[in-house]
Amino acid sequence: MVKVKIKRILPSFTLEVDFQVANEILVLVGPSGAGKSTILQCIAGLQTPEEGEIRVKDKILYSSISKINLPVRKRRIGYVFQDYALFPHMTVEKNVLYGQPKESKSEKALSLEEILEMLKISHLAKRYPREISGGEKQRTALARALMTEPELMLLDEPLSALDPDTRGLLQQELFKLQKHWGIPFIMVTHDMQEAQLLGNQILRIENGVFVSVATGTG
Repeated sequence: MVKVKIKRILPSFTLEVDFQVANEILVLVGPSGAGKSTILQCIAGLQTPEEGEIRVKDKILYSSISKINLPVRKRRIGYVFQDYALFPHMTVEKNVLYGQPKESKSEKALSLEEILEMLKISHLAKRYPREISGGEKQRTALARALMTEPELMLLDEPLSALDPDTRGLLQQELFKLQKHWGIPFIMVTHDMQEAQLLGNQILRIENGVFVSVATGTG
C-alpha cells in the first residue's frame, strides 16, 4: 500500500493531493503542466514537498512533521522516464545492471538473465541504445527499474513516443508485468483510452488538484 498526502507550491498553482494505491495500477491523467510528473518526482525524492507525508507499506519516505526525507537511493522505487534515460555508452546489459542493489532485499528479486528473458530482450544484451528500437529501449528501461527490486513502480508517459502497434503490445506487457510483480504501479499518461485499459484507478488532475476519480478495466 502506498499513501501520498502532499502539498507542493509551484509557479502557477499549489499542488495538493491525497490518495492511496494498493497492489494495482493507478493512472494519473490531465493536461500538460497539471502536476502529474511533480507527484511522481515527489514520491521518488527528486522534488521535496512543502508539507505532507509519503509512505510505502510501513516505511515513511517523507514526513514534514517528523522531518523525514529519505534520499532517492533508499526509497526502493523503480522509475521509468518518458525518454527512458538510458546511458548511451553502456550496453543493454550494463544499463540494466546499473539499477542492481549491492545486496538483495526482496523475495521477488530476479537475476539479470531472468529479467532480460521476462522482457524478451535477452538477444539485445550486448547492443547499445542507438542500436535498438523505441520499444526495445522501453523494455530496457523497465528491466533496469525492476532490477532495483522496487516496492513501487513509477512510469512517466513511458509509451508516448512509440508507434501505435508497439504501444499496444507494450500496454499488454505492462499489465502482465504488474500482475506478475504484485507491487503498486503509478503511471502518467495523456491517453484516456490507455488509462482505461491499464488502470484500476484513474485520477484526473487539473491545476494541482484531483477533479475526478474513475475505475478502469485493468
